[in-house]
Amino acid sequence: MQFDFVKEMDQGIVMDYAEGKFMFVIKDFWSKEELSFLKKKKGMISLVQKENLPVFIVQIEEGLESSDCVFCVTSDNDGCLSMQNYQFEIHVFDDAGNEVVKRSAEANKSASVKIYEILHEAVKDEDEAVVDAKIAKISVLEPFELEELTNLHIKF
Repeated sequence: MQFDFVKEMDQGIVMDYAEGKFMFVIKDFWSKEELSFLKKKKGMISLVQKENLPVFIVQIEEGLESSDCVFCVTSDNDGCLSMQNYQFEIHVFDDAGNEVVKRSAEANKSASVKIYEILHEAVKDEDEAVVDAKIAKISVLEPFELEELTNLHIKF
C-alpha cells in the first residue's frame, strides 16, 4: 500500500480498512530508544465501543502510549463487515514521513467475532451528523479513560 499522504500529514495517528486489514499510520518524532522499543516490545490493540462507535487503541510498551482512533463504519469499508479473522498493520513514520517500523497482529476467532459484532452495530448509525456528534463526545476523552471501557485486547 502506498502512504504518499504521510509526508503532508501532521503528527498523529490515522486508520482505515484497506487490503483486507485495519491499517494504523502513526507519524511522530521518535528517539532511537523509542524506535528500538517500537520494533521489539510487546504491543496491544484494544477495542472499545463508545457512543455505539468502535474505537481502537494502539499501544507498544515504552514506545507508544495509548493512541486512539474512532473507526467510522460505512456500508462496507472495503469488506470489513465480512466475518473473518481480522488482521492489523501498524505503520510508524518519522517526522519526515519515512516508514521506520511496521508491525502486524491478527485477532483470534473469538476476538474477530466481537469485532464483527461491534462493526455491525456501528453501521446502523450512518447518518453523518449523528456520527459527527458521537465522535465529538468521544474526542473529549483521553485514551486512558477509554481503556477502562475496553471490550477486547489483541496482543502482538
